[in-house]
Amino acid sequence: MTKALCPACVDAAGNVLTGSYRAGCRECEARAVAHGPAWFAAEKANRVSLADAPEIYRHALHKVFGKDLEHWHQRVMLWGKRIKEARTIEGKA
Repeated sequence: MTKALCPACVDAAGNVLTGSYRAGCRECEARAVAHGPAWFAAEKANRVSLADAPEIYRHALHKVFGKDLEHWHQRVMLWGKRIKEARTIEGKA
């Protein structure tokens, strides 16, 4: 995560499935993309490389982050992995 954690990021550290987000927080934005349909399309296509990712996902990253897309792609992937793990655990509980 980035240096300073906003209250929503603190919530997400304990429960990645929280619906808590803070406007203007880049980590919250990365987590939101990881919860969205663009990331779902990228994950379903099984593309790890940003260059190979579906256009919908690359467009979402560009629209949300504008630049440093590779960095934010890595953050979205990390959040996506945490979200998937949490959903798997939740489904087994």
